[in-house]
Amino acid sequence: MAFLARGDKLAERGDHDGAIAAYRRAAGSGHPKVTAEAGVRLGTALRRAGEPAKAAAAYRAVMSTGDPDQTPRAAYLLGEVLTDTSHFDEAVAAYEVVIGTGHALRPDALVRLAEVQWYDLHDRAAAIAAYERAIDSGAPATAPCAMLGLADVLCDDDPERAADLYRRAADSGHAEAAPIARQALRQLGG
Repeated sequence: MAFLARGDKLAERGDHDGAIAAYRRAAGSGHPKVTAEAGVRLGTALRRAGEPAKAAAAYRAVMSTGDPDQTPRAAYLLGEVLTDTSHFDEAVAAYEVVIGTGHALRPDALVRLAEVQWYDLHDRAAAIAAYERAIDSGAPATAPCAMLGLADVLCDDDPERAADLYRRAADSGHAEAAPIARQALRQLGG
């Protein structure tokens, strides 16, 4: 645990190399919980240091541990790295791992999956399905964002449903989604 704390302090100071070294030592500790947690932090430090391939490898190593909390975290972060590096099909697979676990990150993974499906893979049907699942999750921090995303997808072919989704997002009180939804409603004239 000492190397984990040391890595955190070094990361706070912006010493990516030092943090990476400390997290590597913690990941090699042999203690399963520490190994998984350190691996997630190592991946994040590598990502911040501009090493996406190494970050992806660290996240995959955590996923191989099967740790019930850190595996979904690592899969979610792997999905982000893969999206950022234009490996969209692999990102979809990583988000599906999170979704399959029922972890607290599941609603966020559904939104990220929908975004990759819509913006990067241009798969409208898959994007709609993922957004709908995120809305159905009822997660107060995520469902309003999913409503916005789905409304954007539907805006051209189903403006009534899009307007309803914008209204629901506006009424949610979500700090980020509500103002965007109100603006979208103004632009729709309703």
